[in-house]
Amino acid sequence: MNTEKVDLLCMGCFIQLAENNGVCPHCGYNETAQVVSPHQLHPRIILNGKYLLGRVLGEGGFGITYIGWDLNLDIKVAIKEYYPNGIVTRDGTTTVFPYSGDKTEIFTFGRDRFVQEAKNLAKFYALPGIVSVKDYFQENDTAYIVMEFVEGETLKVKLAGAGGMLPVSEVLEYMKPVIKSLYEVHSAGIIHRDISPDNMIITREGNSKLIDFGAARGVSDGQQSLSVLLKPGFAPEEQYRTRGVQGAWSDIYALCATIYRAITGVTPDEALERISEDMLKPPRQLGVSMTVELEAAIMKGLAVKQNDRFQTVMDLYAALYGPQTGIPATMPVSVSHQSSTTAPDITVPHEKTGPESAPASAANPFVTWITQNKIKAAAIGGICIVTLAAFAIRGLILLNTDKSDPPVYMAADANLQQSGKSLRDNTVPIFGEGRDEPQDDTVPTSVEDGDEQDDITSSSAEDENEQDNAVPMSANDTDRTSDGLTESSAASTPESNVPASTEATTEQPTPASTPAPTPTVTDVTGQSYTLTTSIYTANVTYTGKWKDDRPNGDGVATFSEAVPGRFNVGDTLSGNWVNGLIEGYGVYTSGSYQLKGNFVKGLKEGTVKQYDNGEHIGDIEFKNGSPAP
Repeated sequence: MNTEKVDLLCMGCFIQLAENNGVCPHCGYNETAQVVSPHQLHPRIILNGKYLLGRVLGEGGFGITYIGWDLNLDIKVAIKEYYPNGIVTRDGTTTVFPYSGDKTEIFTFGRDRFVQEAKNLAKFYALPGIVSVKDYFQENDTAYIVMEFVEGETLKVKLAGAGGMLPVSEVLEYMKPVIKSLYEVHSAGIIHRDISPDNMIITREGNSKLIDFGAARGVSDGQQSLSVLLKPGFAPEEQYRTRGVQGAWSDIYALCATIYRAITGVTPDEALERISEDMLKPPRQLGVSMTVELEAAIMKGLAVKQNDRFQTVMDLYAALYGPQTGIPATMPVSVSHQSSTTAPDITVPHEKTGPESAPASAANPFVTWITQNKIKAAAIGGICIVTLAAFAIRGLILLNTDKSDPPVYMAADANLQQSGKSLRDNTVPIFGEGRDEPQDDTVPTSVEDGDEQDDITSSSAEDENEQDNAVPMSANDTDRTSDGLTESSAASTPESNVPASTEATTEQPTPASTPAPTPTVTDVTGQSYTLTTSIYTANVTYTGKWKDDRPNGDGVATFSEAVPGRFNVGDTLSGNWVNGLIEGYGVYTSGSYQLKGNFVKGLKEGTVKQYDNGEHIGDIEFKNGSPAP
């Protein structure tokens, strides 16, 4: 393209203009009246020798996105510049300068990761739900990613034009290609970490694409300096913590938060606020018409704790589009990040086993449970049969042994003594009654019942060596020793002629030792507590989880006395309490002012964010509870 034609291009849409001194009739962009921010690049700059820069499309925490024109291919592109807000500046030139100190190291690390993720994402150019990467390069002491330019509008803009919300079926149709494409991205070890309505483009054809992978990083990335990225309402709780374990479940939370926002018109409550008290209303309570199963799938994806969410996007897909939801899963999952355009299909099954896929019209919950838990049901049934058999055998023994008629018993015993056996030796007592030896867990039975109890005990002497835990079933096995249980004959037992009634009354089972009681977690409200850290002590009232006479778990402490220079009466500390002190992420609130960040043994530590009336107004570095010099 020659210079004259370039000069007549609109920097808002790259349509050829008749003259370059007015408003573009196509997009309304007026280059002469446009005010460019000092930290942004000016239009008409050429990058990497072939990309003509246009207006700013958007700006986020990690970069600035411009519309661009490929001078070689004569096509529009989107160009993302790595410009992490808060750690770099641009002093009237195109060059990016990181602030001194550790900000330089953070910037360099982030820039390298930015380029590496561009290389990784370039593999997914064929995925339908992700904007493809075409090029990447380094210039102006920073890095750039060149992506396809998608004609359309963000889901955020579309929602605003539709009155704040869209029909459930339309939103779920938009999500299909995004979820399927994320499966491939996650399989390569990359998570997006910034999914929201303003990072999803709806094309003019009605397709959807996920944009802005500037916050993406590898799941196994050990560096945490840039890992805290927050978009309130859409970021899960683990993204608030520098040591939070992030993975596919993090993107799943953001996806479900985006769906929730699109179908209800309400942005979900901030994840950290939900830790102490989850007040998030299910969509149907907000008047959204949908099935119970579909609502349950969305709310599971929005679970505060990561272990309570779906762990893969394919699990989410099956829950959202399975037959139990009433939403058809028409398009098969067929995506690939291979260089070839043909890829093996990844087909999401229409049926899943487990409670999540149970149809709403299940006739009997007991039958449904048995169907879904066959092994457990068989085990419970077996235990019941064994128990009933044991009681039946015991009843037969008691009937055959009439304790009110000792002469008959003694006569029978005398007849057996010639063979060296006693009647008691042929009748194995149940549950350890009348025995000197300890019993094992196998339910014993009598010789007469042995052939009918094959499923309960061993039935022959030949099986004795293979079943050490079984009770011997014949008189010839009574001299054997198994697992320390020795049965001796009546001839060698002096007490063999004592009636069974006497034996049963004199022998008592050894009582089991009582374990020490385990401390229990309770919920308390307005509990008085003396909060003691290494630098201050204060009286507070605590509401939340309580164990061992101190806060343990999620809770809120309200100061009932002032701590000069630190806390006023009525100020609160909320978060996760461990042995009486906040550990990990916590929130300090004083009126409309808040500090949100990491706590160590009850004291603020590291970078803490300041908020006033919900607006982020800056960061403070803390060390051992006090602002760092």
